[in-house]
Amino acid sequence: MASRSFPHPSAAPEMDARWLILADDLTGAADCAVAFRRRGNAAAVIWGEAVQDERIPILSYDADSRGLTAEAAAQRHAALLGRLHSADRRLFKKIDSTMRGQPAAEIAATLAQLRARSGQAFGVLAPAFPGTGRTTLEGRVRVGGRPLEEAEVWRRDHSYASADLGAILASAGIRSTTLTLPIVRGGRLAGALAEAAAGPAEIAVCDAETDDDLARIAEAGLAATASAVFIGSAGLAHALAAAGPVAALAPVRIAPDRRGSSSSSAPRRGLARGRPAPRRRRRGASAGRARDAARSGGGPAGPGDALAERLAAGQTSWSRSCWAANPT
Repeated sequence: MASRSFPHPSAAPEMDARWLILADDLTGAADCAVAFRRRGNAAAVIWGEAVQDERIPILSYDADSRGLTAEAAAQRHAALLGRLHSADRRLFKKIDSTMRGQPAAEIAATLAQLRARSGQAFGVLAPAFPGTGRTTLEGRVRVGGRPLEEAEVWRRDHSYASADLGAILASAGIRSTTLTLPIVRGGRLAGALAEAAAGPAEIAVCDAETDDDLARIAEAGLAATASAVFIGSAGLAHALAAAGPVAALAPVRIAPDRRGSSSSSAPRRGLARGRPAPRRRRRGASAGRARDAARSGGGPAGPGDALAERLAAGQTSWSRSCWAANPT
């Protein structure tokens, strides 16, 4: 197998890169958009047949694939990447931190699409979200310090035989290597990622127990792999956003679009609480999905919850603009 060519790990990361975020549900798309928005970047959440606005650096698309079969989820991701992904945007594949849905099939389709376009494909996988108790140790997902397989969320909903990330990827024919905590914290992570990218592995699975671990992965991945796809939960999205500078841009106005876009202005109060931007209810979306989008993160009840109920009932409309001034 021919080796892949990537920049030397000493190369500086492209800090002003534009991003396409491809999420399997609306809550995840909003969570990731907010991660970048909190750093001052203009961000939009879109879905359906909406036309993306290329003025906006952070585009977060809801593929609505969480409930699909593996085959259908893969097909949808391949089609969406063909339509939405351009060479000037880095790619973040948002997955559930407890591996719900069809992440393996979606990752395989993503790698295939990238390989067809450029002849090479490599991914950095870090699904940990320490702020919610989800971590990765020796390549396995843990919740609250215990194996994911013992958690209630796994008993309610799981697609795979175990929470071993290497085995999950192998179920979709993906070769992987695991970078354990000593490597993540050892000071040579960028070099380890560059070596993994040049070898037979298609995915580097990264252990992470803390936000600092995710920060190391984001910074090293950006420095080591210019074209890698990053794969993870909102925890990694926040780390990637923090790896870049805080932007200070003017608001970007977006014309109404009934085909499925909801680029919405985000009140500074909501952003300070880590909540996704309020949005116009998507036509045909269930009340539950609208409520979940406004409540994402599972945080404590607060002013946003009353708003969530109004969004779910279709009672609130927000200006279709994407604010990019510095958040408070």
